[in-house]
Amino acid sequence: MKLNTTYNGVRNDKLSLYAHSVIDKTTGSKFIKTGDTLVGPLTDATLALDTNVSTILYPTPAETAQRRRLRLAVRVELGRLAAQLNLSFPNNEEALRSSGLTLGANVAHRRPVELPAPTDVELVDGSQPGYLCVKGKRAKGALQNLIRASHDPAVPAEHSATIFVGGGREREIGPFPSGAVVEVVWACLNSSTTEPMYCAPVRRRVQ
Repeated sequence: MKLNTTYNGVRNDKLSLYAHSVIDKTTGSKFIKTGDTLVGPLTDATLALDTNVSTILYPTPAETAQRRRLRLAVRVELGRLAAQLNLSFPNNEEALRSSGLTLGANVAHRRPVELPAPTDVELVDGSQPGYLCVKGKRAKGALQNLIRASHDPAVPAEHSATIFVGGGREREIGPFPSGAVVEVVWACLNSSTTEPMYCAPVRRRVQ
């Protein structure tokens, strides 16, 4: 059970109304405790679109192109919110439905395919003080990286609240305090990931 992460099919004249409905339902959901935080980027994108539509009644070609970009931003944030909720509430239909987002077609019949952890992971100095660069080989089919880092000896990286996401085979992370020993774990994600598989922790002292 997963939410749809693509919202290109929502009509332009219904997009803002749909986004506001998702914001209200996610914020008010009894299942999604941090809903008001999660909808922050979607709220900003939707308000920007609303302001544009309400203040520019007869857009020029350039203003029309800008409005398309604002609509795209709203669609992207809807998809990002859905992806976050899919990871936070795997197969929890009540929680996912409470967001107001659309459940994917036939998702209940798909078996999750977990990706193996990346290999040859190393941690090197970053391009500026306080930063480190994580490098490694991603699993085939990976769409995104999930990197967790901790410089607190009492908190393992896998349980740290410090999270970096993105694509590619390397990522700069930071800033961290000079002299701190940073521990990093890295997992690869695809559209069906529910239990990320992290690599063994790697550590490096920050310069």
